[in-house]
Amino acid sequence: MFLQVPSGLFIPSMAVGAIAGRLLGVGMEQLAYYHHDWVIFRGWCSPGADCITPGLYAMVGATACLGGVTRMTVSLVVIMFELTGGLEYIVPLMAATMTSKWVADALGREGIYEAHIRLNGYPFLEPKEEFSHKTLAMDVMRPRRSDPPLSVITQDGMSVEEV
Repeated sequence: MFLQVPSGLFIPSMAVGAIAGRLLGVGMEQLAYYHHDWVIFRGWCSPGADCITPGLYAMVGATACLGGVTRMTVSLVVIMFELTGGLEYIVPLMAATMTSKWVADALGREGIYEAHIRLNGYPFLEPKEEFSHKTLAMDVMRPRRSDPPLSVITQDGMSVEEV
């Protein structure tokens, strides 16, 4: 039994990822502020300086969450780059998006779009499955009654005279 609630796909996924990223960013900001002498912060953060930007963590989290849900990578990073205009953020966005896609692929084969198609019962040809057909196109195509029989051109090549 399912609860029919109108909702989207992009905004909820991005909101969950942004919240998680922002929480991580604020945590890192507090660690850097109070423990600036730790090895990971040494050379990057001086005492009292704002060297961690939680907003960047939120943006990376939103992109990673949406990338894991939709299994999109490059196109999603380009969309986020266009939204923010921050060319310098492409590397962390791509790294997080690829990591989230790999984790999602390890947890389950099917993305959200494939799940929606399967749940709605739409016909769908899996791109990950290989099909082997022994039937030739000539066997399934039928010419009209008044037309001559079909000719087959082989992949090895034929002369014009043979055609």
